Amino acid sequence: KILKYLSIIFGVFILLIIYLSTVGIETEKFNKQIQELVRQKNDKLNTSLKKIKLTLDPLNFKINAKTIDAKITFKGNPIELEYIKTQIPLNSLIKNQLIASQIEISTKSILLKNFISFVRSINNRPELFFLEQFIKKGYLVANLKLNFDEFGKLKDDYIVSGLLRDGKISFFKKNQIEKINFLFDIKGNNFNFKDISFNKNKINFLSERLNVKKVKKDYF
Repeated sequence: KILKYLSIIFGVFILLIIYLSTVGIETEKFNKQIQELVRQKNDKLNTSLKKIKLTLDPLNFKINAKTIDAKITFKGNPIELEYIKTQIPLNSLIKNQLIASQIEISTKSILLKNFISFVRSINNRPELFFLEQFIKKGYLVANLKLNFDEFGKLKDDYIVSGLLRDGKISFFKKNQIEKINFLFDIKGNNFNFKDISFNKNKINFLSERLNVKKVKKDYF
């Protein structure tokens, strides 16, 4: 009888793991914690979240958390997202605390200027400030992978990739670059651009590839 009951318990446990690993569960339990964490990083950021889907990763003792159709608002400018995805250690879930070392964000088509403002809220580099001032137009689809240390500080190994369409930059009235299109992949201090096209003084420019690397304070 003991063997029978143990077999039943073990079978139910295995089925439960399979169910949680494949189907998962949906919850709004962590929405307030996520919103509070975002406000702690920047009190000008507000988030609108739907239910979060949790699936089990039994091999790594983690929970995969994903929410779709979320929205981040920065200074009244909305950034609509396809999804936000992260992994939560099981022990933090048991303690009812949200601790994540990596976050993946995929956006819908958004205004380039709004996206630069959002990135500046995470990592306020001086060059981003000047870029934000010069941007006049452009739509962007981006994927971000952000890694954080144990204290919640953003690491330098972040990855940003995506595409830009119909961009326009104006340094002065007579110095404008428009109809900017390209694919991009940014990893820390390495900036890679592909399939570049833009218009300057009614002259069309095309380039298959452009690589930029930051060394200390200089760009090559």
